[in-house]
Amino acid sequence: GTTDDDYYGDLDDVRATTDEVRYLIQGVAKVFPEVARARVIGTTAGVRNTLFAWGTNEDQLSREHEVIDHEKDGAKNLFSMIGGKLASYRVFSEEAADLVCERLGVTTKGSTHASPLPGGESKVDAFELADRLAMPEAATRRLVYRHGARVTEIALRVSKRRTEASVVCACEPVIEAEVRYAVQVERACDVSDVARRTRLGLGACGGMRCAHRAAEIVADERALPPSTAHAMAKRFLLERWRARVVGLDALSIRQEELALARWLGASGLDGVDATSLRQSYSGGPPR
Repeated sequence: GTTDDDYYGDLDDVRATTDEVRYLIQGVAKVFPEVARARVIGTTAGVRNTLFAWGTNEDQLSREHEVIDHEKDGAKNLFSMIGGKLASYRVFSEEAADLVCERLGVTTKGSTHASPLPGGESKVDAFELADRLAMPEAATRRLVYRHGARVTEIALRVSKRRTEASVVCACEPVIEAEVRYAVQVERACDVSDVARRTRLGLGACGGMRCAHRAAEIVADERALPPSTAHAMAKRFLLERWRARVVGLDALSIRQEELALARWLGASGLDGVDATSLRQSYSGGPPR
């Protein structure tokens, strides 16, 4: 869902608030009442770069996009892409490219609207893939959903190294070959990068069953020491904690704190005191 609130904080530390989670759950519950009783397992937040208008309420700001030519400001050949929405990014990109090509004297007609996105150039049968690799259908279906035709590169890894068919994240599920592919091909640098590419750790357990193993794989691929892998896993778990806690009630928060402390202790990582955990979310726990 979407909320429309001005944001003035650090763009590298954007997160949902308790009030926003309540607002969204209340809205959805009008259509699906049972959602109000469900347990939140994660939240996500982002900042929309709407076109500025002085004195206009944030709800009324335009969602349109605009390419600004700064020649009138004394900066020839400098363009800014402002506003827009994710759903229109290809149209937006094409318009910007057309302006640049016009300035450069390029007359070739644009074709991005007819070009498939990476992985969309062909279809892959997830069930055939499961039979060929002797893997659970749930795993291959998720692989195809996430990677499209690019899944053949991951399948090739599995066919050569059967151990890479092992499931790292059972909630999604994500296999070892997919994590290694994310590092080698998609330039993932840590567990959070892997999660953004594969949804690892974004399920019900909040990464507690997969963060450490994923960190080990990333460290192995990047020739990093075990201490870095430990720190990587801990950092990811705390990120997932902050994304979950804003949607939980007081009892669930205590349960989450206990589960996280237990995981950190069992993994040999430095603990995190309850006070610092509670300071990691804003607005206080839902009542």
